[in-house]
Amino acid sequence: MEGYALTGERCLTLHHAGLIETDSDKQDGWRQVPTSIMITATDSAVKHLRELLQANAAAEGSGLRLAVRHGGCAGLEYVMKVDAPGTADRVFEHGGVRFIVDEQSLPMLDNSCIDYSESLADAGFKVVNPNAARSCGCGTSFEPGPS
Repeated sequence: MEGYALTGERCLTLHHAGLIETDSDKQDGWRQVPTSIMITATDSAVKHLRELLQANAAAEGSGLRLAVRHGGCAGLEYVMKVDAPGTADRVFEHGGVRFIVDEQSLPMLDNSCIDYSESLADAGFKVVNPNAARSCGCGTSFEPGPS
């Protein structure tokens, strides 16, 4: 993904923290779990997520949860909300903010870039997903490409 450009910004590789909560592990209940999944984010996404977390007085360790669910006009839709990681989530960190993805959504988000864009008609986090065969006009729904 190096050099991938989006809205004039380079997507930054998020360092996968691979954090999974367990009862038996030491150091605040989190342990490292390796994975080859990569998600990137623009400087704008990191900046706006930091502002969103501060404005909402989000709990320590919270971040932007990214999920894929059935729905939308193209078959699958992105769901995003401020949340804390659960026991089976993968946590990607960059610039002091976290992007949280559940196990089921990981394969559909691999190599995606999270951006924050503003236009006259819309502002918000956007997912640029190479796994999508097509996306709807609103950008919140997509049809997966062939596996």
